[in-house]
Amino acid sequence: MRLAADSRRRAGYALRVVAIAIAYFAVGELALRVHKLAGVYSLIWAPPGIGFALVLLYGLRWWPGLFLGAFASVIIRNPPEVAFIVATTEVLEAMVGYYVLRKLLHFRPQLERVRDVVSFAAVDATISAADAAFGAAALLATGFNGHADFVNLWSTWWWINLSGDLIVCPVLFTWALPTSLPKTFEGRWRRLETIAFVALGLLLVLLVLTGWLPSWLRASRTYYLLPLLLWAGVRFGPRGAATASFVVSLSAIVAAALGVAPFAAQLDLQIFVALSSVTTLMLSALAQERVRAVQRTAAIQQTALDAIFTIDVHGRILEVNPAAEQLFSIRKLEVLGNDLAAVIIPPRLRAAYYQGLQKYYREGSGPVIGSRYRTIGWRAQDSHEFPVEVAVTVASTGDEPVLTGFVRDISAEQAAEAARQEANEKLERTVATRTAELQSSLRAKDLLLRELHHRVKNNLQVMSSLLNLQIIAEPSERTRRRLVDNQSRIQSMALVHQLLYQSMEVAHVDFGEYLQELIQRLAAAYGEVAEHVSTDVDVEHVQLDIDRAILCGMLVNELVTNALTHAFPGGRAGTVHVRFAQQEASLAITVTDDGVGISGPLNLATPKTFGLQIIVTLARQLDGQIEQLPGPGTSICVRFPAANTVA
Repeated sequence: MRLAADSRRRAGYALRVVAIAIAYFAVGELALRVHKLAGVYSLIWAPPGIGFALVLLYGLRWWPGLFLGAFASVIIRNPPEVAFIVATTEVLEAMVGYYVLRKLLHFRPQLERVRDVVSFAAVDATISAADAAFGAAALLATGFNGHADFVNLWSTWWWINLSGDLIVCPVLFTWALPTSLPKTFEGRWRRLETIAFVALGLLLVLLVLTGWLPSWLRASRTYYLLPLLLWAGVRFGPRGAATASFVVSLSAIVAAALGVAPFAAQLDLQIFVALSSVTTLMLSALAQERVRAVQRTAAIQQTALDAIFTIDVHGRILEVNPAAEQLFSIRKLEVLGNDLAAVIIPPRLRAAYYQGLQKYYREGSGPVIGSRYRTIGWRAQDSHEFPVEVAVTVASTGDEPVLTGFVRDISAEQAAEAARQEANEKLERTVATRTAELQSSLRAKDLLLRELHHRVKNNLQVMSSLLNLQIIAEPSERTRRRLVDNQSRIQSMALVHQLLYQSMEVAHVDFGEYLQELIQRLAAAYGEVAEHVSTDVDVEHVQLDIDRAILCGMLVNELVTNALTHAFPGGRAGTVHVRFAQQEASLAITVTDDGVGISGPLNLATPKTFGLQIIVTLARQLDGQIEQLPGPGTSICVRFPAANTVA
């Protein structure tokens, strides 16, 4: 079945190629008979126009029909080599024209744009000239001496091909393809105009080309055809223009063949045909582009959501769109020519409007021209006022400028804006109230925390005082020393609560300030040792939460009291160095003395002394590590993570 379908397609293609060749041959024979009637064989050659249009419309696959038709049309009167050269040049012209126009220039055969008319005329003239030069050179090279002069042969070939293309191609283009042209008249008036054009056109063609005119009107009578061609170009689009030009050109050719045409030479006829075709098509494309532009502008106005008013410099309404009719409850036909102020401006604002309009009329400028502003619109039907946003532009029409106003009802927008503003104000009031409540609650909590810290500090101070009474009454020096150590531990915790009570921040302690105060108190508690042992404090101001501050304070208390107690026996002089610093993601507390030192490394895994047990326990609670540093005395460093700190 596939083979049968392919065979049918090939047979159909072959039949169409043969039909094209026959049509080409028939038109060629008809043209030659007209040439014979006129006594010349170089008047107008229409068949190349058919082939060129066929290729441009339907593609290169039909070139065999063009070649066969041209070959058959020439070979019956000329040698085979001449027929081959002519047929080849016709095919080459069509192929080159197809690639240049359709592929490079994106040519539209409907000829609805000026660029399409210009590109077709220019490309056709150029390719026809090149085709004629190639053909003339080939004929002379083969010994064909029908024309001994190359220039004469080339120019004749060029003109008959070019004029034929310009007559035939536009008609085939515009009638072979559908068109979407805008129409300026519809219905009965369009039909009446068409009938009048055809009747007057035929009468004018007969009178001008046959010479049926009074003698005093016969001079330059070809110019009488210009109004007919202009009418066709302006009013009937590319299809009407191409058809009118074809009819006029065909009539001129027939009249020239009969010897009654007003042309002194055949070149005059060819120039008339070419120029009338191009001019009519150009005028038609210009008119259609103008009509499209006007219709696009009108469509924009008709479909615009904003109301549009166009007025002259005196304030008279020239145009309104449907949105304006709907917004202001007016009818276009009733308000055209009326004063704009009486239609859409509230009476109380008209004086200012007239002043601005008069200022623009005198000076050509105004504060609202080219800007957007908000004002009040007025509906005359019910005297209803509503807020609008207006933008005014000015356009020059040649005689005097016109002003166009774009009016938008912003009632909903202002209502939404008022609702948003009210919601914002309500939210601000709610936030302010809630903020005041939170601030009051925070102040209450702050007072509560301060009171709590104050009471804890007082309780710890009572315990310290009780221990102090016991220290005074205790006869044993060893017991008194242990009581002093416990008292210092209690005081280190009490100091944290005291600083929190005195500080503006009740959740964090400036640990640098805390350490300086703690070392001073420890030095005072060990007054006898402090007489020959000095303390050196080097700390960074880092904020610690209360739990970590207490742990760190007790840790420093143990390390410093241990140094003051054991590092300097027998009144030995020295210094205890306390360092607190932040190192990247960790904090380090280092207590160093230059006393007698410790024999051997500390047993941190199973500490024996009570003080070392406390140090290890505190370091573990801080997630820290204890390191014994080398030195002449004793140096202990505790490092722990810096999380939950504030620099």
